Amino acid sequence: RKKSLRAFFLAMLAAQQAVVGSKETVMVSIRELTHEDGAALAEMLNGDALLRADLGIRMNQDITAGGVLRDIRKWCGLRTAVSYAILADGVTVGMISLSHIDPGSGTGCIGYWVGSSYREHGYCKLAFKLVLHEARCQGLHTVSATIDNANMASRKLWHGAGGSGTPVSAESTRYEVRIDRQQTNSADR
Repeated sequence: RKKSLRAFFLAMLAAQQAVVGSKETVMVSIRELTHEDGAALAEMLNGDALLRADLGIRMNQDITAGGVLRDIRKWCGLRTAVSYAILADGVTVGMISLSHIDPGSGTGCIGYWVGSSYREHGYCKLAFKLVLHEARCQGLHTVSATIDNANMASRKLWHGAGGSGTPVSAESTRYEVRIDRQQTNSADR
């Protein structure tokens, strides 16, 4: 585990990616959730009606930093998961998780969300690349997610990472990325 953490942090430093826009460069990284991230995520969830709707959170539900961290830790414990804050220039813009980690079968799942004002900037794509590296460090060879067919951004992200999709229902598709077959830069597509 110590070797995995060291490799992950070295890769995180090396793989912090620049999102180049028309005028500025933004550094994207991930880190295990801190209290500061919990506060930023709670503030985002309380003020972002579109994000709340996407996540199925009732509008009349008040969200606190402690509540966010408690719920995420509970969720991680039930799903053999690790959750990370997605940071753009040090600002928490969302969350990404590696869950259902099964070293025996070499599989896991990746899920994520970003605040609606931070979408379409490439932040999630670069955080996804960093979590793929963490999955590799944990010995996983395949990661997956079931995605709503209307979620074109996520479908594009998984395709760009070399993922293949299998319909689950009329509304959703299960995507898989084979990490062991993937080139290091395939998420850059």
